[in-house]
Amino acid sequence: MVSKPKIVVIAGLARELRFLKNVHNVKTFQGYSKNALIAARTALSEKPDVIISFGLAGSMNPQVKNGKIIIPQNIVDKFGNIKKVSKKYSNFFNKRISSKVFRQNLITVDKIEHNLNNKKYLKKNISFIDMESSYIQKEASKKKIPFIAIRVIFDDLSFSIPKFLKTCINTDGNLNVFKLLINIFLKPKRIFKLIKLSKKYKKASIVLNKISSEAFKNF
Repeated sequence: MVSKPKIVVIAGLARELRFLKNVHNVKTFQGYSKNALIAARTALSEKPDVIISFGLAGSMNPQVKNGKIIIPQNIVDKFGNIKKVSKKYSNFFNKRISSKVFRQNLITVDKIEHNLNNKKYLKKNISFIDMESSYIQKEASKKKIPFIAIRVIFDDLSFSIPKFLKTCINTDGNLNVFKLLINIFLKPKRIFKLIKLSKKYKKASIVLNKISSEAFKNF
């Protein structure tokens, strides 16, 4: 059994870290996409027992939909290299989470994938996708610090992030509201996709809030 470890958590977006605002004794850092490398280097200076990639992810697995929790067994980088996560800490946090946890492989990419119905991923036994985990794992490996990812599915095969929204997100992962309004003005029906996206986000947010209190309780 693992005694209370010293934990650092990295999320791609500041709004993902807000779910950890009431968690004590857990250091949090933020770095979107490739910037997760920089965040990981800073986080590792804390000399943690484990470093965790936390936040939202996408699912290409028809069995794992919006709101489901994942702790992948392996992380795949954009070049196809596969690296295992820490079995010890995966089991430790899995036991702390009351809901079912899915363990299939996750790939990290550099850009938002608006079409998750991509058979090349499933052929390679990849079920999930995010933009930070492999970068964090890479830095953790250099320092021989155990790594895991705990994420909640946001977009899935039934509804991907709209392509037009991708053009409204800057290099820090933040939404440019002006660009968004222009996109809606040009094609007003896009508002319906945003409403559906908002419902998906709300469902995933409720789960993120739940697992943050369960997984990181009493640290």
